[in-house]
Amino acid sequence: MQGCLGGQVAVITGGASGIGAAYARRFAAEGADIVIADLDRSRAIAAWMMAGRTGGAIVNIASAAAAIPLRGGADYCVSKAGMFVG
Repeated sequence: MQGCLGGQVAVITGGASGIGAAYARRFAAEGADIVIADLDRSRAIAAWMMAGRTGGAIVNIASAAAAIPLRGGADYCVSKAGMFVG
């Protein structure tokens, strides 16, 4: 589907689950290539596949900044990564 964000790149930190994954699905539904940056690689892959995009990438959150130039820059960045320490 080529929505209003076709050809643009959205980077979502914490995109493997919860609100971050919802953002990834929505950006993908509008045609954006998504870069999901998360510590949990298996859940990030699942979220990326659920988003139904073939463009984009899955990266460790520690290397998210390095992935942005590889995609030609980022048009959108959603910072949803968080950590609970109890």
